[in-house]
Amino acid sequence: MFVGRESQITEVDRYLRQVQYGKPQSLFLIGDCGVGKTSLAGFISRLAESNRHLLSVHTFLSGVHSLEGIIQQVFTELAKKARSENLYDKVSSLFGDRIEEVGLFGVNVKFKPNQDQLSALVSDFPEAIAAFHEKIKHHKSGILIILDDINGAISSGEFANWFKSMWDRVNVSSAGFPVFFLLIGLPEKRDLLFKQPPSLMRIFQILEIGRLTDEEIIQFYQNRFEEAGMELEEAAMRLMVGFCSGLPIMMPEIGDAVFWQTNSGIITERDAQNGILDASERIGKKYLDPKFYNVVRSERYRSIIGKIGQHLAFDFTKREIESGLTEEEKRVFGNLLRKLRELGILTQPPELPRGSYRFTNRLYLTYLYMKSHN
Repeated sequence: MFVGRESQITEVDRYLRQVQYGKPQSLFLIGDCGVGKTSLAGFISRLAESNRHLLSVHTFLSGVHSLEGIIQQVFTELAKKARSENLYDKVSSLFGDRIEEVGLFGVNVKFKPNQDQLSALVSDFPEAIAAFHEKIKHHKSGILIILDDINGAISSGEFANWFKSMWDRVNVSSAGFPVFFLLIGLPEKRDLLFKQPPSLMRIFQILEIGRLTDEEIIQFYQNRFEEAGMELEEAAMRLMVGFCSGLPIMMPEIGDAVFWQTNSGIITERDAQNGILDASERIGKKYLDPKFYNVVRSERYRSIIGKIGQHLAFDFTKREIESGLTEEEKRVFGNLLRKLRELGILTQPPELPRGSYRFTNRLYLTYLYMKSHN
């Protein structure tokens, strides 16, 4: 599942090994939407647990902008993980009566301190994490804390100063601090983070992952379909690779949809075409903003969307698309562009000529390309 990521996994494992010896690590994993950041982080989490004996928590921070929200999420995940690892009795005194059971049958928990306690945890976060590890150190050699989708918190501005201050305190301490912070975000958020205190750049290792090559995608499909005892015709492979556009998030969706198109054991070009059409609906529902998905499916804009998708350009000008539109389509084209800008799908970079647009993520363009063939 991680073809093309072998060197990155090897690099991260070196950092995990350092944590085992009490040396703190911080890594910023960056990449555009759809390149597999969260999936890779999940693999790193399993690697940390199985090979390096770390306790790993994966926190999802979409919509979380405050330090208090981040800290509450982290300790909620620590409590959950301690329970699942049968270690909660060792750390329960740290949480006191601030753990609530939520959900059916009490299978979930939530850390709910009062505001004063939460503010204190923000200030004393490294000490609180050190106290947590002290309780489980005979069972776990360290802790991996994954802060996924950190984009909103970085935008607020206070995160950078807090992390820098926390890291400085960790490094002047004589005690070991076997903790690995793995932040996950978009490339532009990395740039924003490092502008706040510039010295923050020295703290983080940077791991940037991009799109896969056609050869890597071919390897992925050959391996998976051979395992299933199926053969891919060359034309089918070309279609599947082309529509993936180098995005790992697309590969299993397209592969699975194509797989179910035949019982013959041979995937033909027609099977690939039908599977890709099915996959486009799954991808739209699972990965794209519902408002964008509704705009794409709108009868008012469907024909224009198809022509933008066929153009298949990350950057385009209004004039380029307009030249292929009917008079009726031209009347609503400006409104469509405005909606896509409001939704954050398109931007107008100042370095491009007037009237130019750029997709904020290749996943949107790839989806429109798929829809243009539907």
